[in-house]
Amino acid sequence: MGGLAYFVQYMEATGLFEDLVEECPLCYQSNNAPKKRDILGTMLLSVLSGQTRYAHISALRRNGLDAQLLGMEGIPSEDSVRTAMQKLVQSDDWAQRTGSWLEGCFERLYGGVLEQSWVLDVDVTVKPLYGKQEGAVLGYNPAKPGRPSHAYHSFWVGHLRLCLEVQVRPGNETAGSFGLGSMRDWLERRSARELPEFVRRDIGYGTHRWMEELETLGVAYLFKLKQTKGVKELVRLCELKSDWENGSGT
Repeated sequence: MGGLAYFVQYMEATGLFEDLVEECPLCYQSNNAPKKRDILGTMLLSVLSGQTRYAHISALRRNGLDAQLLGMEGIPSEDSVRTAMQKLVQSDDWAQRTGSWLEGCFERLYGGVLEQSWVLDVDVTVKPLYGKQEGAVLGYNPAKPGRPSHAYHSFWVGHLRLCLEVQVRPGNETAGSFGLGSMRDWLERRSARELPEFVRRDIGYGTHRWMEELETLGVAYLFKLKQTKGVKELVRLCELKSDWENGSGT
């Protein structure tokens, strides 16, 4: 955590952490409850430390200096952080407010970046899970066969690797079609000057449904295609008719 002081200076200069705390819908009525800033600051420190489970938060409580850098009164327990996360999605109304808050956080990160020419990369990551978690089911999992998992459908600004949005799905929903809805909704909220030059992804996304949705939105795409019987026949037909176009400009 030696670089934390410089990272804190960056967040102070940009106001990112202050906005994160101020706009978070989390609130408590009890005087004995932890501060909202302490909860979010603890989560930030846990992520920066590379922790992946609530139980790991206990290791942060021995270092009060990190908490002081973020203006926190202290580091709450793992149970307090877990309870706070449950509170944020305790009902449909809370889930909607939390979703709007997170969406605003994402948009603040890439504000102005999308006005330049850019490429949208789409990906899905399988996250093996331990213990009992919502949506933890068996699915495609090459790293830990037989282990329940989540599927993280995400899309990024190419080369910058700047994450634009992530959708968490059950472990058996790794197909690209399960992430199409969130990406379509995100593209529909963008102005014409913020749309990508094209969407780029591997063979798992080269389906008729993806292409049809992107063509409806007026967004170009570059996918690998499975060498099915129909694709091979189309290639042979193009070779016979010399029906090829120069793709150097795309």
